[in-house]
Amino acid sequence: MAYKRKSTFHADMKFLSTLVANVLGTFIAIGILFFVAFLFMVALVASTDSTPAVRSGTVLVLDLDGTVAERVSGDPTAQLFMGEAAYGMQDLIDGIERAADDDRIAGLWIRPGMLAMDWSKLEATKRAIETFKASGKPVLASSSAYYVGENAYFLMSAADRVFLDPQAMFEYNGFATQVFYLADLFERLEINPVVVRSGTYKAAVEPFLRTDLSPENREQMQAMVDAIQQTFVQGVAVGRGVAPDELERMLVEDAMMSASEAFAAGLVDTLAYESDVRLAFQTALSADSTQRLPTVSISRYARTLPSGLSTSGDIAVVHVSGTMVPGDAGDASPFGGGSMAAAGTVIKAVNDASRSSRTKAIVLRIDSPGGFAPAADAMLDAVRKLDPEVPVIVSMGNMAASGGYWLATGGDHIVAEATTLTGSIGVFSLAFDLGDFLGETLGVDVDVVRTSPYADMFSGMREPNAAEIAILQRQADSTYEAFVALVAEARGMTVEEADAVAQGRVWMGKDALEVGLVDELGGLDRAISVAAERAGLDPETASVAHFPAPLSFFEQLSRSMGSTVRAVVSPTVELPEPLDSKLRDVRALSGLRGQTQALLPFRWSIN
Repeated sequence: MAYKRKSTFHADMKFLSTLVANVLGTFIAIGILFFVAFLFMVALVASTDSTPAVRSGTVLVLDLDGTVAERVSGDPTAQLFMGEAAYGMQDLIDGIERAADDDRIAGLWIRPGMLAMDWSKLEATKRAIETFKASGKPVLASSSAYYVGENAYFLMSAADRVFLDPQAMFEYNGFATQVFYLADLFERLEINPVVVRSGTYKAAVEPFLRTDLSPENREQMQAMVDAIQQTFVQGVAVGRGVAPDELERMLVEDAMMSASEAFAAGLVDTLAYESDVRLAFQTALSADSTQRLPTVSISRYARTLPSGLSTSGDIAVVHVSGTMVPGDAGDASPFGGGSMAAAGTVIKAVNDASRSSRTKAIVLRIDSPGGFAPAADAMLDAVRKLDPEVPVIVSMGNMAASGGYWLATGGDHIVAEATTLTGSIGVFSLAFDLGDFLGETLGVDVDVVRTSPYADMFSGMREPNAAEIAILQRQADSTYEAFVALVAEARGMTVEEADAVAQGRVWMGKDALEVGLVDELGGLDRAISVAAERAGLDPETASVAHFPAPLSFFEQLSRSMGSTVRAVVSPTVELPEPLDSKLRDVRALSGLRGQTQALLPFRWSIN
């Protein structure tokens, strides 16, 4: 009897657990359906929002803050739930330039906050402002942050007049970048980095091996910050009519200025408040000062323009943004994550662009530090298989380095900004020996059985022997030789000439022009014009399509549901920057298992 009661009890418990699981699953499913329905309704309401009206006499306000994304989806739901901006970089440029010919727009107000835009984007934006200025409409500048740094002032200097709040601060102390080194930390933890590389300047692995910059890396990084300063000084000199030597002197002697000191130095025209700027516009426009000045922000004005998401046009722009990886971009999360240029996605975009009957030329818009060398090569193969009658023009964004330059060799003509990071023609392999860390630090012992001497060479549990290091070095050297040969063929150089400008060295765009790695300086607009000219089209009337179409919020959500759930179940702890980003690098590189990388040798941040 006892056995029967026990069996009945277990059966009852099993039935109950099954019932609870089914009920819980039903509630979860209903909850998900309600959540998706809610998102759909929000998106529906947002998408039916009317286009902003712009009345005659309106001033366009460039209220720029933070950074500007290369592209945006334009999805209202993404803007609402992901904080996606209402416009991307090309929307910004198009908006400013079209406003110059828009009879409703009477003036331009450059009003930056705490800007963090890449310098290549600042260059493109300043050119657009100068195009607007050439229309004869007034251009005034002030700061919404009561603090002006070099990047914001670079844009403001293009204005007819620069206003500054009387109590604002003016930073004018030049440019610097930092590299954080982990060699001491690894030594204390008894973690042994195992590195092979090809290229004197290939410094991607230096933070794991050294405690300071190598002479070669210091040389190239000094050249880069010097190039940024030169671009800044030349731009301000033209805009403000101040001699470059005087601007250089102030960068040394006047690191921080008060508003009155900036005014005395001729960097600012008027000390005034925002209301005074509005009055200055009304005066310049002969408008009634008793009436409110009509303004429209660039984010609202961008909504009055064509979306730029067409996939049918004379010129096909294929965007390659982020670290180059195998596979496709299906794992991208709408809730954050680094940008990836997935080989499968890029190859499909190239093929889709080429299959369109309207496509007469292709522009590869590359903004990538490189990544997995075979991924870059697979993308290049897709470009090389295009119809040879279709011109391929490369437009480099903030960076087109290492694997990014590998792909660029497929272009007939390369256009870069003066401050684009490019070159970095070199490769490396990196692995970590964690044996001592586990055994000596944590007390974890590891043993192994294997079928051949090299079966566990990528296990990370022991230091590779000389033969294994030689295998990795041969792989790196072979990839480097193939890289240099690609560059030599694409740029009309001998192998020796290509090797001389390779060696893993990173070049700024203006220097890359001098050594023959790019053909001219300019932005995406210039690359599109070159593509149109090569295809026998009028650059003014040629239509432009963009590939691939950015994923909407729901597409990203559906593709990343599994990874999002995993992130909720196993949350990661974020550490303070820059340690968190550096440890993310370690995690990513430690999973490479000796794979050859064509990757920019550092995270690039200018202060």
